[in-house]
Amino acid sequence: MFQDVNEYFIYANLLSFSQQELIFRYLTPGFREKVINDMRSESRREFYQKVGLDVELKDIENEMGYNLMEIKNHVYNGKCKYIPKEDWDEINERLFKYSLKMKYFVIGGMKAEKENDHMVCLIKK
Repeated sequence: MFQDVNEYFIYANLLSFSQQELIFRYLTPGFREKVINDMRSESRREFYQKVGLDVELKDIENEMGYNLMEIKNHVYNGKCKYIPKEDWDEINERLFKYSLKMKYFVIGGMKAEKENDHMVCLIKK
């Protein structure tokens, strides 16, 4: 689709946010990673991390069935949310590439307590 990251940025800067999100969704996972990691300015990095995080959250919901924002609301209302430990580990691994600020927006304030070898209970810190 794009020869390199610079070509992507030139094209993406001409689009609306929703169009950028759509284009970003159709990038290969490897190219998405390059776009996130190879951004030159802090403002551009934050902007595209937001786009990338939004796509990542939708992918997690579609692939794993977890709406992390709904889970966070559930936990913040004082309820425990049980999920398989393996899934929680994968979610954390997928969010690792984003800034602490971005990760905190999604999973900050939640703590995973080990229920057994296979399940964790997400609770409010």
